[in-house]
Amino acid sequence: MPVRLGGTRNPREQWFFDPDDGYKVKTMYTSDQIDKAHKDGNIANPYVIADPKVLFAHENPRIDPVDKEFREFVSQTFYDKDKKPLEQFLMKEESTVEYTDANGNKMQKIVKGWNEPAVLAAWQNYVGAKAKSYSKYPNQAKALWDTVLEQGRNILTTDKQGNPTQTYSDGYALSASDGTPGTALTAIDTGVFAESMLSYAGNFMPPEGEVISKSKVIKPEKPTEAEKEDFIQMQKAENFFKRVEDYIDSTKGLPTPPPGALFVNAKLTDAGDQFKSDLQDLVITTGGKVVEFIEDARNQKAFARIQYGDAEPIPVTEAQFRSPSLFKALLKQATGVDVTGTEAAEAQVAGEYFDQYKNR
Repeated sequence: MPVRLGGTRNPREQWFFDPDDGYKVKTMYTSDQIDKAHKDGNIANPYVIADPKVLFAHENPRIDPVDKEFREFVSQTFYDKDKKPLEQFLMKEESTVEYTDANGNKMQKIVKGWNEPAVLAAWQNYVGAKAKSYSKYPNQAKALWDTVLEQGRNILTTDKQGNPTQTYSDGYALSASDGTPGTALTAIDTGVFAESMLSYAGNFMPPEGEVISKSKVIKPEKPTEAEKEDFIQMQKAENFFKRVEDYIDSTKGLPTPPPGALFVNAKLTDAGDQFKSDLQDLVITTGGKVVEFIEDARNQKAFARIQYGDAEPIPVTEAQFRSPSLFKALLKQATGVDVTGTEAAEAQVAGEYFDQYKNR
C-alpha cells in the first residue's frame, strides 16, 4: 500500500478498535491521494480501513539495493579508513602498467595487483551468506533474480574452443523447495542464485590494486648512433622512392623496352638507345644513376644495374624491364625502401613476368 511505503503525499496511519467488527484491531489510512479519490467520487469515504494481519502477512517483493550493498562490502572489506587497499588482499610483487591516456600519451605507473584468490574467497563467503538469506525469502529472491541478476544469464562457462558462453542463455527458473510460494528455495536453486550473484559482484571490484607511483609520461629512449644512421638512411630511401612514384604518375608509367632486339652484334639498336635514354631519364631525375647498361653475352639481352645513394646497385634484366610490377619492385629495392627485396621476389612469381618471361 502506498501509504505504508511512503509512495504518496501526506500519508497518515491510525490504529483503532473497530466496534462494528467485535472490537478487532484495525488500521485507518488517509492521504492526499485518498482525499482526491473521495472528492472525485471514486470511493465512499475519505479514508481506507484495513486489517493489519492481511497487510503484515503480505510480503512486498521489492528489489533490494544490492549495488549499494556490494559497494559498501568492497569499501569496508578491501580498504582501510583512508581508502587504501589492505595489504592482505594485494600481491607482494609490484608490476608496471603501461597505458595510453585520453590525450594519446603513453603512460606508465607501478601498482600492486589484487591477490585474486584472497579477494575471491572473501566475495564467496559474503555472497554465500547472502544467498542463504535470500533462500528463506523466495519472493524477494525472485524479484532480484528477474531484474538485476537477469535470471542467471550472467553465469558464464567456456565452450570447446575456450570462448565464453552463457550457461543459461534462456534464463533459469527459480522454484521453492515444496512448490509453495513463501517457502525456501531448493539447495540447487540456492547454489545457482549464489553463482549468479557472485558473477554480478565482479562488476564492483576496481581493475587494479594500490598505485605505488603516480602516472608519468613514458619518455622514449634516446636512439643509438646506429639507430640514428638507420633512420636517416630510411628517410633518404623513402624520399628516393617517392620521387620514383611521382615520376611514374607524371609520365603515365615506366619506360618499357619496345618489341625486337635492343642489341645487335653487341651494339645498341635505335630502339635500344631510346629505351636506355628513357631509363636514364627516370633514374637520374629521381636521384639515382644507371651504373651500366650492356648486352648480356649469354642471351644477347639488355642488362643494367641501378643504384641510389650508397645502396648496393641492383641488377635488372631485359625480361624484368618488360614486367612493370617487377620493374617497380626492383626500383623500390634499389632505393633502399625494400632492402630485402621481398616485393621483388613476390612479383617475380606473379603477373606478367611469370607468364611471359619465366623461361627466357
